[in-house]
Amino acid sequence: MTKTLTLAQIEKQFPDEWVLVTNPKTDRTLNVRFGTRRVPQPRPDQIHRKVMELRPRSFAVFFNQTTPDDTIYVLCPQPRGSTAPKG
Repeated sequence: MTKTLTLAQIEKQFPDEWVLVTNPKTDRTLNVRFGTRRVPQPRPDQIHRKVMELRPRSFAVFFNQTTPDDTIYVLCPQPRGSTAPKG
């Protein structure tokens, strides 16, 4: 299911979810304002699989939750042809 939503709409509708947005539209400082929302997922590995399936030209990934200040998320792209680790 896809639908174009603003970032505020995504944050309101999908709390505690990883959200993949394709064709994001940004402002001058590259903050995402809106884009085509893809199916939200509870786990980041599911988002990775969806990105590999869709192969979007441009995309953004959001974790829609407040995190502690000392938390860092690292997303590591894999080369084409490789597969995501099982687990």
